[in-house]
This record gives sequence, C-alpha cells and structure tokens, in this order.
Amino acid sequence: MNTLPPQGVLDRLSAHAPLKALLSLLRAGATPVDIMEAEGSFAAVLAAFLARELPDPGGAASAARGGPASLLVVVPTDQEAEALASDLSLLGVEADILPWWRTAAYRPASPRARAFGERAAALARFLSGRARVVVASQRAFVTPLPPREAFEPLVFPVEVGGSIDPGALAERLASYGYLRVPRVSLPGEFALRGEVLDLAMPGDEDAVRIVFEYDRVERVASFDLAGQAGLRDLGRAVLRPMKEMVWTKESVDALEAAASALPNCAGRLGPLLEELREKGEAKGEELWYALAHGAAGGAGEVESSVLDYLGEGSILFLLDRERLVAQEEAVRKEYAGLYRTALKDGPVPPPDRLLASFAALEARAVESGAPASAAPAAAQAAAAAAPNAPAGKRVPRLRVLRDYALRDAGGEERLRLGIEPPRSFFGNVRYFKEELASLLKAGYEVRVFAETDPQAERIRTLLKDYAIDVRAAGISAGFSVPALKLLVVQEGEIFGRRKRVPKSVKSARSSVIDTFVELNPGDHVVHVNYGIGRFASVERMRVLGNERDYVKIEYADDETVFVPIEQVNLVQRYIGNEGEAPRLDRLGSKSWENRKNKVRKSVEELAERLIRIYARRKAARGYAFPPDSDWQLAFEASFPYEETVDQLRCIEEVKADMESVKPMDRLVCGDVGYGKTEIAMRACFKAATAGKQVAFLAPTTILAEQHFENFK
Repeated sequence: MNTLPPQGVLDRLSAHAPLKALLSLLRAGATPVDIMEAEGSFAAVLAAFLARELPDPGGAASAARGGPASLLVVVPTDQEAEALASDLSLLGVEADILPWWRTAAYRPASPRARAFGERAAALARFLSGRARVVVASQRAFVTPLPPREAFEPLVFPVEVGGSIDPGALAERLASYGYLRVPRVSLPGEFALRGEVLDLAMPGDEDAVRIVFEYDRVERVASFDLAGQAGLRDLGRAVLRPMKEMVWTKESVDALEAAASALPNCAGRLGPLLEELREKGEAKGEELWYALAHGAAGGAGEVESSVLDYLGEGSILFLLDRERLVAQEEAVRKEYAGLYRTALKDGPVPPPDRLLASFAALEARAVESGAPASAAPAAAQAAAAAAPNAPAGKRVPRLRVLRDYALRDAGGEERLRLGIEPPRSFFGNVRYFKEELASLLKAGYEVRVFAETDPQAERIRTLLKDYAIDVRAAGISAGFSVPALKLLVVQEGEIFGRRKRVPKSVKSARSSVIDTFVELNPGDHVVHVNYGIGRFASVERMRVLGNERDYVKIEYADDETVFVPIEQVNLVQRYIGNEGEAPRLDRLGSKSWENRKNKVRKSVEELAERLIRIYARRKAARGYAFPPDSDWQLAFEASFPYEETVDQLRCIEEVKADMESVKPMDRLVCGDVGYGKTEIAMRACFKAATAGKQVAFLAPTTILAEQHFENFK
C-alpha cells in the first residue's frame, strides 16, 4: 500500500502551532474542545495525531474499563466515513467503519446483507482491542446497539496452542446462524472436515482456516474465499456471530412484551416472532433490534449505544458538527413521514424506537469527561440538550473534540487550525501550471497525490519542469497550510473528480485450486497414475499402527483408491466440458495410459504448428508507434474512472505492442463494464497522434454512433 511518507506531511504538520495547542488541551483533560478549519483530508491528518494520544492499550485504565481506548470519528454520511477511513489507511492508521444499514427508512435490509456482518465485525473488534480508530456516519452513531454485556460473551478467540472442541464449536456456529456446508464458498458458511474447520465470517474479506489435532489447535490461517488458496498464518482469530443480534427465546419474548405496548403492534407480530423462534432470522428484523435490546419509553431513549463500547480515555471526534446537528432533524422528519406509509404494510416500531437522540449522546459524552466539580453543570447541560435522555446511563470517561465549519456568536472561543480548503482547477492544466509557478516562487512546498502509479507518472511528466513531489496515494481531497507554506493537491482537483471502481472489481482474483479440502463429495478428480475418478471423502484410518488421513477416490466397477494425505499433490480437479460427466477409469486397464499418450501426441502436433506460425510472424515487420506524448498523458489523465489492475496491465501490453516493430495481434476480453473501451480509446488516440488512420468497428449502429460522438 502506498502511504504518505512519515518524514513528509505528518512530520511537517507536527510543527504547526494550532495543532500543538490542540493536543496540549486534550492532554490536559479539557473537554469539550471546539475547533475550526479541519479542511479537506486534513481531518484524517488530525485523526492520525489524535490516535497517538490514546492511552496505552495495556494500561490500568483500559483494564479497569475492560478494553483499550479508541478514537471514534463521527461524520455526516457513509460516503464521508469511507473517504476518511481510506485517508487514514494512507497515513498508516488502520481504521474500522461502523456502517449503517444502507437502506431507506423503514425499508428492510436484504436478508444476510453485508451490513449485518460488517456491524458485528466492528463490535467484535471493539471488544478484542483491535479497533483503535473507528469511523461512523451520523446515522450509524445514533442507531442503537446491543448492550455490551450481551454481545461480549458471543465473541471468543481461537489461537494456536489452545484447546478446541470441534463438535461444540460447530454447534455454537450453527446457533449463530452459520450454515454448515461441504466447502466454504460464501460468507456465513462453515465447513468441518476431518481436522480442518473453515469459516467465512460476513464482513471479512478472507475466510479463516483452523487446523487442529484432536483437541489442540495446530494452525490458524486466512485464505482467499474466491480462489480457496493463499494461506496466511494468523496465529489467532476472533470468532463472532453473523449479526449483532443472536435471537434466543428470551430475546424474542422481550421483543413480544415490548412491542405489545406500542401503537399498531399489539398482537400483530405473530409471523415475525414465529420466524425468529424457528429460524433465528427474519426479513426486517433489524427494525426490532432496539426493542429486543431493552429500549425504554420516550423519544430517543435507548439502553445502549456505540459510546458504551469505548474504553476509558477514548476520544469522540465530531466532524462538521453543524451538519451533524442539522441532519438529526432531517432524519427524524424523514422517518416520521415514512412511518405512516410503512404502517400500511404491517406493524413497525415508531421512529423514536429506531434512533437515539444525537444531542443526548453528545451531551452524555461531554458529561462523562467533565471534572467532578463540573459534573452538576454538565448534567444540567445534558438535560437541557436532551430532556428525554435515559437517566443514570453511564459511559466511560471520554474526551470530546468538536469541529465547526461556520462561525457563530461563540466562534471566537474556538481554536482555529489555520487550514484552507482545497482548490479546483477544472481540468485547466495550463492554469494549474501558472498557479504552481507562483506558489513555488513564494516558497511553497507542493505535494500532488494521484490515485494510481500510472496516473502519478503522467502527472510527473506533465509537470517535469516544476520542483514538486508527486506520489501515488489516493487521498480524498487536498488542503493548504499557509503558515507552513504547504500545499497538498489531490489529482481530481486538477483534472476533475475521478471515480473509483467498485472494490469487488479491483480485488477480484483467480487462482488454481491447490488443496483437497476444496473438493466436494462427488467432484471428479484426476490421479496421475490411476486416471479419472470420483472424490468421495477424507477418512481417518489406522494402517500398520499409524493413524492418518486418506483421500478416498471411487473408480469404475465399484473400486476404490485411498491416497495418503502426503501424496495429495498427485490429485487434481477434473476440468472438462461443462454439464458432461466423464467416464470413470478402471483400475489396472490401459485406457488411462492410452489416453495420456494420445493427448501427448496431439500436444506435440499443436506445438509444432504454432512454432511454424510464430516463426513466420516473427520474420514480418510492422510500424512502430512513437512513445507517449504529452497529449497522450493529458488525455489519459482526464479519464473519470480509476483504472483497475487488469486495465493497467492491458494498457501497458497494448502500448508495448504498438511501439514494437512486430505486428500486433492482441485480443482484449472482459465482462461488460470492465473498461475494454477505455483501453481501445487510448490505443486509437495514440495511433491518431502518430499520424495514422484508425478503423473503429462496433457491432451495432447505436454503439457506432455513441463512439462517433466520443471521438468527435
């Protein structure tokens, strides 16, 4: 991962006087601290400095509270939360996101949606001490959570050298909602085969593999769920439920009792309650979590929130507080309007049971950090801000930092950070160069950050006459510090906003299957010596006094071969025509040897033909296009979408072919929307700027007209 150099931006800003003053206030225990001008990606820089101020995870305060301190940053929207977490990762700070449900108000989330697992993962990381920095949107912040004492027993570690009861663990995972399958392929599944347990927890990119010997854990590793390969030792894994709520008889009964006191709900939850009792899940169950958690009566009254998961000495950073406050009123109006519509389709809880009061949570956090002498005044302020807040609910002692964007009557008391917002040059490279020359003459240090390495190289070439630092690190926005004469520019501010491709596209990988654990009973396999058979199972057998695992493979005439686990490299998955089952080989027959000899001869003939063809092509000569010009670089830099890894590889290979004297014969293929046209447009532009004609063929008239407009 590309990160901002530690001796660069961070060290330069550590000498900034307002930042030093802010950190001094926090160290002195002042709370709340109000600031202004946390502009652009400087908010991430500030969060990185705040993370350094957290108490030692192994300190006495952490032990007293039952967990280490964390930094919780609250931003207005989910998109801003993702951008801030990305900026923090570039600064070398690992940040978790506590997501909201990503649905409209009163619209149930899809069953087993990713948000369920992500929220449970964030809470588990809180409890395990791994969530030092957490970013949450305003809606996620005010959404009720299960009480800490209820969720904490559901999370447990598994580590190398520890004891394990595979049967009991399988039953526990099933009670959490995990589905037992022969081979893990989707989040929410687990497989127990022999002495290997695979578990795919929703919210994690990789699955976990636990290898044990009898009742002792021998190995804990992660592996790629898509390719079922790439084991990486972890040593320890924290297992958790699929969702933040594990329905039990007691919790369903509590929901039934609480719902009976709500308008339009008494006696109408029969189907939902029955489904929760039988299956442990139901569509729209997240709407009822707050009641099952034990919510009291009154607007915004919830028994537990994310504040209860913070350790002693944690920092609550409210970014752009004006928007956070204004958004609460907008959200409540949205819920109130949709509540009446939702009642037509069935019983739903009222808005005040789904969302806590932002003002109440903020006041509670401020009160927790107030000195003992100021506690009564803080309590009065909390009561004035949120009169319906639950009485007696305590949270750990917190330090509160609030960022304001607008000046009001109390603005003079706020600490101004002296940061200016990012500027936009609207794709006018010439204008940017003029501004750059003026700033450099004034003694500014300018740093430009691009999304990708190729984009950074293009910018370096375009700005080769200027003494600036260009790096590949996709920050969300730039900022300026006039006091330090420092300017940070994000590439989108030069060329226009670039759009990132979906994470699923960027991270898609393919790899060969390399282990017997990835086979399902009934899959056809090929043994190097015995031919095509059918995988049956992995069995534990005692032979000559030694107990070991064997791979059982079935062949024709009901014959069976047991392959020792040490020789599993001789077994591969059969790859043939889809939908056609191959004929099983007979042990001892010559059919397998004859088939191998026939294939070997065909391969030799094909290789000979290919050698003759490529020998003739190598002797031919074509036109070598010149290297990329400044026009080519500026053209490619203006593309709105960030290139995927596969796109970058294809672009590089196509250009290499065009600049070679050898004739190009290349096919670029990919799924719809993966960017094949962008590769073709780069090649066309390169050919046109070299003075050559380009023929662009399209399968339909409409598509041809669209491309005509693109090139016009």
